Amino acid sequence: MASVGKFKLCSRNSCTDPSLPTDAEMEQMEPLQAENIDAVITNNLILFCSIGGLQEQNQKLLKIVRELGSKMEAEEHEYHEALDQEQSEAMREAHEAIQDLAAQLERQKKSSKMTIQAYMKERDAFKAMLAWAERSGLHAGINAAELEDVQARFEAYKTEMGMDSVKFREELQQGHRDLGQVNVTLAKANAKIGYLTGKHFHSLTTSYCDLDNLTKRNQQLYDQYDANLRAEKKIWESIQVHLVQENKTLSVERSHLADLVANVQRMATLNDQERMTAGVWRTRSRQWMTRYMKAQLSQECDAVRHVTLQKDIDLNDPPGQDGTEQLSQAWESLVGAETSKVDLQERVNQLTCQLQGNEEKLAVYEHRPSVVNGTAPATEQDLPCEQQLEH
Repeated sequence: MASVGKFKLCSRNSCTDPSLPTDAEMEQMEPLQAENIDAVITNNLILFCSIGGLQEQNQKLLKIVRELGSKMEAEEHEYHEALDQEQSEAMREAHEAIQDLAAQLERQKKSSKMTIQAYMKERDAFKAMLAWAERSGLHAGINAAELEDVQARFEAYKTEMGMDSVKFREELQQGHRDLGQVNVTLAKANAKIGYLTGKHFHSLTTSYCDLDNLTKRNQQLYDQYDANLRAEKKIWESIQVHLVQENKTLSVERSHLADLVANVQRMATLNDQERMTAGVWRTRSRQWMTRYMKAQLSQECDAVRHVTLQKDIDLNDPPGQDGTEQLSQAWESLVGAETSKVDLQERVNQLTCQLQGNEEKLAVYEHRPSVVNGTAPATEQDLPCEQQLEH
């Protein structure tokens, strides 16, 4: 027969022993083969695999104990009823037999008493007749025939009395034998009752011992289960305390991390503000420089146009010696102005490119579209170059 349970459940405290098999190994092991009734009881009523199996085993043991107790009580009740019925039947039969024997003896006694009284009356009658005959002197006249007749009657009386005595003695002995048989039957019945009582008491004692053993085993299983639950509860409590401590540590680390993030954000905000301020200042400075250079370029252009106009006038009007010198000076000024114009134009282009790059960066910082082609607000364009440079 295949065993339902495999091995006893190890307690939580002994689970750290490396020599004990794991739950997976216990599940993979084949069930033990039962060879006798003790092994069957052990496999089906004692061994279990897990806490659920232990609970089912406890329920099964409780059910078996209740059924066994009910069965024992029913058997004891039936046995007592059968024993009482058998004992009452035997007592009734013995009582009836004794009453029959007593009635028979009483009848025989009455019959014997009546016969004895009849014989005594007849004897008294014969004695009276004999005494009367002796007193009346008739004794001599009694013939031999009457004497023989009287003797024959007396002998018959003695014979009948002996036969009746023998019969009464035999009937009395038969009554004693019947009474002895009834007593023997009653003794046998009592012995049988005693034997059955002892057997039932032994069976009841054995059943009570088995019930006591099952109760003790059930209590041991309950104690073991309670110990396992207590150990598991302590483990869960320690785990809970550890988790609470870890939660506290994580909360502290989270608050510290939040402070660090806030500090980093604050520093990033300050850095962005500083970058934006420096970029705005540099952009404005370059814008002002560009406008100033544009103004100088415009002045140089005006001067060049003025010189060109003067040259045209001089070409139309032939100059003298002074005019030639002035023309040379004007030509040199024109060449210098052209060179300055080219340099200023290159510088303006460079500043314009830098200004556009700074405006794009500033737009990224301020989250607004960049200023195209170096245009600035109207309020700043209206300011003079000296004031812009002072700003």
